[in-house]
Amino acid sequence: MSPFKSHLIKYSLIGGSGVMIDFVLYAGLIHFLVPMQWANWLSVSAGILNNYYLNARFNYQIKVSHKKALSCFYLVGMGGWAISAGLLFLLTEQLGFSAMSSKIVTIPLVVLAQFLTNHYWSFHSITSRNNEK
Repeated sequence: MSPFKSHLIKYSLIGGSGVMIDFVLYAGLIHFLVPMQWANWLSVSAGILNNYYLNARFNYQIKVSHKKALSCFYLVGMGGWAISAGLLFLLTEQLGFSAMSSKIVTIPLVVLAQFLTNHYWSFHSITSRNNEK
């Protein structure tokens, strides 16, 4: 199997745990009447931190400082949050969908964009450096 496919499969499996954290936390926050966009930001941030830790440890085996990779990963995650926030607004406020169904629709789009960006940017220079050792 190619390294790209291997990383994609692991990223998807790890991402599933982040999606679960994101979705469960989002649902709980919405249930307790936290405003939708605040709930989205908090739940996405929790998922990002979970996914970074698991990807760095098990998928990309980062053995150097996490400062750069974590910064890039979180920045990509916040880009995903911005896309998600815009789509949530569009779907709920403009098209009348529920907050929960809108979240379900946004997740696959954001996850694919984030994988590609993280694979080729956040972890690329770090894994290249690891492979040179």
